[in-house]
Amino acid sequence: MSTVQWRDLERDLSAVTLPDLRTYRQDLENAGFIIEYFTDMTSGWAEFTHQRLVHYRSVRQRYDRVYSEETAAALEAFYAAVDSQFQSGKLGGVRICARSGD
Repeated sequence: MSTVQWRDLERDLSAVTLPDLRTYRQDLENAGFIIEYFTDMTSGWAEFTHQRLVHYRSVRQRYDRVYSEETAAALEAFYAAVDSQFQSGKLGGVRICARSGD
């Protein structure tokens, strides 16, 4: 991942670390968790975040009126940042159910 992309992740999404799926699962198991399921949600979430941005932009004027242009712009910037990261293929997501091994 490029320095620019990390900067954007930190600034826009408050990302501190971004392990790949295998490392994420291994870290949980090393911490003593028993994984019940670990489902890659990247494709669905990428589509969801993209459609959320498209929809938001189609109703943006309402948010300008109801909240403020500044608030609406900040929300659009966040939605755009998430969409950009998913569309780049560098960001993914996972649904995890784990229990303590103790």
